[in-house]
Amino acid sequence: MPGRRTALTRVLLGHAGAHRPAELRPAPWWVAAPSLGAVPVALSAVAAHGLLTGLAAGPPGLEGLALPLALALAGLVAGVSAALALLVREPAHGGAHALVSGELGARAAAAAGACRLLSASAIAAVAAAAAARLLAPWLGLAPVPLALALLAVVVVWRLRRSREHEPVAVAATLLFALVALGVLAAAALACLLDAGACPPPVRWSPLVADGPAGWVALAGAMAAGGAALAGLDAGVERVRSVRYPQRRGVHRAVAVTTTIAALVLVGVAALGAGRAEEGPLALAGIAAPFGRPMAALVSLAATAGLLAAASAALTTARRAAAPLASDALLPRQLVAHGERVLFARGLGVLAAVAAAALLASAGRVVVLAGVAAGVSAANLAFTLAAATRRRQRRGHPAQAALAAAAAAGTGGVALLALSATLTEGGWVLALAVVALALAMPRLRAHYADVAARLATPAPEGKARLGGHHIVLLLDRIDEATARALSYVEALNPSSIEAVAAPLAGTDLRERWAELAGDLPLEVHQRVGSRADAQAMRAALAARRQRHGPQATVTALLPETLSSSWVDQLARHRLALRLKAGELAADGIVVTDLTSPEGGPGPYTLEDPREHHVLILLSGVHRGTDAAMAYATALGATTVRGLVLDINPPAAARARGQWEAAGYRAPLELVSSPAGQLSTSLRAYVREFAPDGRATFVTCVIPEVVVARRHRLLHNQLGRLVQAALLFDRGVVTTTVPTTLPPPEQGPAPPRG
Repeated sequence: MPGRRTALTRVLLGHAGAHRPAELRPAPWWVAAPSLGAVPVALSAVAAHGLLTGLAAGPPGLEGLALPLALALAGLVAGVSAALALLVREPAHGGAHALVSGELGARAAAAAGACRLLSASAIAAVAAAAAARLLAPWLGLAPVPLALALLAVVVVWRLRRSREHEPVAVAATLLFALVALGVLAAAALACLLDAGACPPPVRWSPLVADGPAGWVALAGAMAAGGAALAGLDAGVERVRSVRYPQRRGVHRAVAVTTTIAALVLVGVAALGAGRAEEGPLALAGIAAPFGRPMAALVSLAATAGLLAAASAALTTARRAAAPLASDALLPRQLVAHGERVLFARGLGVLAAVAAAALLASAGRVVVLAGVAAGVSAANLAFTLAAATRRRQRRGHPAQAALAAAAAAGTGGVALLALSATLTEGGWVLALAVVALALAMPRLRAHYADVAARLATPAPEGKARLGGHHIVLLLDRIDEATARALSYVEALNPSSIEAVAAPLAGTDLRERWAELAGDLPLEVHQRVGSRADAQAMRAALAARRQRHGPQATVTALLPETLSSSWVDQLARHRLALRLKAGELAADGIVVTDLTSPEGGPGPYTLEDPREHHVLILLSGVHRGTDAAMAYATALGATTVRGLVLDINPPAAARARGQWEAAGYRAPLELVSSPAGQLSTSLRAYVREFAPDGRATFVTCVIPEVVVARRHRLLHNQLGRLVQAALLFDRGVVTTTVPTTLPPPEQGPAPPRG
């Protein structure tokens, strides 16, 4: 249902033309720093709060370990950042997935990819829970529903914005960093001037004498404190948007944010002992002695910083999903990481996992901090282990030792955090990681099987049209019907006829005769949109059987431009039913043509003077053969192939395959900056100036017919193209189905 989906997503995503493409240009380090460091800076305060709260829940005297543990975690954060900075400096750095896949193998890459993606869910969950804890006392609302509402706000914000360094998010992170450092500096100065303003000293008693309760409390505290590691890999993933050598300034930005995060972590741990319960977060408890206005400022700044951190985590997930999709470990459409409609689907899954974690943990910040620490540290452990092997192979023993030590530290934090939180809500993320890691290899195997079957050439004669028969599917006669009939007659098909299920009180026969003359019309009594769609599908199947297996039957759906999805549902329910049905599985070509309102009539037919056909493709296979045969049979003014360059290596392969196949039509590559597929395609099509009368542009889209359970994995870019072009005047979208051969046919011979 492209029309309904397009109009509905405008509400959530905004109009595509209102957004500039995602900015991939190098940014000054002082702009990149708050963008890349939003998660570590914000979650360092949460980690310190979790560390203090966990220790306070243990035996007396355990809080004396807060500062030593914070210093140890700060050292680990610094070591991890230093090891990751070595990757950032590489001219050929291709991201964490390329590193892990090349050094540790496919299984490790799948596990690391699952941790990398779902760490965004964990970070978003803990950030929303902490922000809700800060706002709940001021708003008088329950924390968990408020956290879910804040999570929804972040998701919608992330969908509507496409810039790499959002000014609002950058400002929020800067505000939080300045306020947090200012409060800590003021508290430290007050402690120096007045010993009474210092937190009460706590003496540490040996843990062995405290029994198992001390060890359990320490494990929980360390698990929550490990949240300071979350988001440290943002520089590794998002630095790929900056060309070398401009990326040399990125590790300066990472160093600055790591320093700020370490200062916040150690400062809150040192000054917040005994104050973790004085405010929603320990940082707010430190600010409490300075008065209510300062407490309000800290709550506001921390909330802004936490929401910016959640948004930054989702941005990093978008970057991380693209290489996984390119490697067939995720649905292929996620390669277009800048396309908001496609990203919305993956983001919806991540948001659902975050919401489930929030509910399973009852919104407890300490538990969610431990969950975020476990998943993020596991991801870092894979990346650093791969970095260790690479440094060893390249003869850098000191750098390899640094990466190995960081890998061991993050691996230990991951095991500790996941085991400490597994029974308290962490099982949601653990189960999601395991399920995704197991599903990725199966997804890759499925794509490989489909690619091998598509590569087999069609049987002799199947790639040529043995006759082209067009059936107009109608429920009214209007301007769109007249434009569709003009378009069809210009194609010179073997036959033209219409099948109609007229609206109540409408006499279609007389109006059809006035418009189309003696062209046949088959009228079905209107029963209901579902039954009418089934009747039309049966009529199409009967015609396909009558014309023979070599013939092509095209179902053409004329539609009037709708002002909203409500209008689309009200006026074109039958067309929506047909497009959502099984016509492709029946081997029917589906063509959609829209036209503006033309009044009550009478309508006239006009012969188009120009007709340009574009074959949209991402690769060359038997589906391309069928699409080329169909496009050639349309008798158009021009026919050309079109590749949307959202993945340069794949676009280069498609060009080579096109040339090897020997197609006579030219092939053009359309650049799609940052994956802004819809905008780039519409700009290219509008260069032909289609008006729906003198000039038409037909976009032919190959469609692979797969089992129902696999439909979300295929043809999604084609459906996005349909949705993007559906309401452009003079633009016709046509999907040409291709049935997969049975797998027993074996490997394909070389093409060309």
